Amino acid sequence: MKNQLLALLLLVCAVQKVSSQCMPSNDCNAAPLFCGYFIDQYWGSTVATSFPTILPDFCGTQEIPQYFRVFACSWELDMVVEPYNCLNGNGIQIALYDSCTGNLIACDPGQVGGAGLPLHLNAPTVPNTEYLVMIDGYAGDVCDFHITVNYGLDMDDPASGSNQQGQDGYIEFDTLTCGPAQLTAHLPTCLGGGGSGGCSVSWPTSLATNDCISLDWNLPPGVQIVSDDPNALTITIQFNQPVTNGVVSVSASVSNCGEICPTCLDGIGCLSGTIPPITISSDSATYTYRPCQSAPSYCLNTLDGATISTLCTFSGFGWLDQLQPGISGQNDFCFPVDNPNLYEFSACEDNITLNLTVSNCEHGHGLEFAALHGYDCNYFEQLGSCVTIKEDKSGQLTFPNLYPGQPIYLVVDGLDFDACEFHVEVADGNNVAVPVYIETSCQPEITAPGTAICTGGTYTFSIKDISGTGCLITGWGYI
Repeated sequence: MKNQLLALLLLVCAVQKVSSQCMPSNDCNAAPLFCGYFIDQYWGSTVATSFPTILPDFCGTQEIPQYFRVFACSWELDMVVEPYNCLNGNGIQIALYDSCTGNLIACDPGQVGGAGLPLHLNAPTVPNTEYLVMIDGYAGDVCDFHITVNYGLDMDDPASGSNQQGQDGYIEFDTLTCGPAQLTAHLPTCLGGGGSGGCSVSWPTSLATNDCISLDWNLPPGVQIVSDDPNALTITIQFNQPVTNGVVSVSASVSNCGEICPTCLDGIGCLSGTIPPITISSDSATYTYRPCQSAPSYCLNTLDGATISTLCTFSGFGWLDQLQPGISGQNDFCFPVDNPNLYEFSACEDNITLNLTVSNCEHGHGLEFAALHGYDCNYFEQLGSCVTIKEDKSGQLTFPNLYPGQPIYLVVDGLDFDACEFHVEVADGNNVAVPVYIETSCQPEITAPGTAICTGGTYTFSIKDISGTGCLITGWGYI
């Protein structure tokens, strides 16, 4: 199969900041990323070098655990870890997790007096997915250990990729009426196989497709990166002035994946295969910039039945910096954000359901929708799930466990950098009329509006037969 591979990875090795020893870490969040070539036949020690991270759900008791990360290349990982020279004669214990905040996948707790016993770690894995290996001394024992990888990691010498023929990548340019625009770097492909025996994906492919490689974008004057990650494979740009045949190029930069064993980067590359530069042209951007602080505000009864266009408006990416981590500990949004728009409203009930229909898309793709709970644009939490709706299709967005008056932001982003119209029907959450009272010295008739009332709406109330009656208004408000 064809595997993606950035030919300029050779430059990564030259600029990446790595430690000189490339060894597992007691701090899970600092665990290095090892290729199979490096970890197979690896010798290490359980001696602690820093305060250890203790992960939950282990099948025994952790004392001085150390961690390293790997990319699985097949549907099963199989390795053997053998202890040697143990000070207390108890040996080691091992485990496989899906992340520092994730789930335990496989575990061998070892045993008392297990200094001469090799431990076997066998676990189901998903190709091209990162996993976390833990090795610990049983009951705090200090041992040397040796790792043999039977299968599940690409153990090919990374330098062998330098002899593979490569096919050029390319830069894709996309723009919207009024702006903004988007640039995407498509990586070169190597025409070799999936790595060592049993692998369906190679180590270099895992590096590329797991966003371990950052790019330095070289843009013409007057073009500004406005997306949140200026080194991503896809960036959103703004034309601050007209540009004609401006040259765009990219070069490899540092890794996004923490410490990567430097041995595993040496020699990675194809015999040929680059990302050629392109030229781009555009007028200055004319869209209306509406950051979170200027987001259009709706009451649910005015949002109900509304048709809104995302064309020629843009809310930018500043709100992403205020997105709080979810249960997983990550603050990644539920879809890649390209050209987002924000719309503000408030809850009238504890559950809201929006029926959404997308139409009149500029590129024929569709829109993506999500909801955030926010405070003054300085704090956001994601509510419920997200939904992708293609052009001329409908979908539903539901977010539960609200409280009346809770400020909510609807995030609407172009699917594959699109701009469309969307129609909203409020199916649930728009049925609460807030009681209104007026304090008087008698009981005149009060006429209230017939629609629901919620934050952001404007309403008219009238009082009949109060003139000349001696009724004094002492106060008013709403419940």
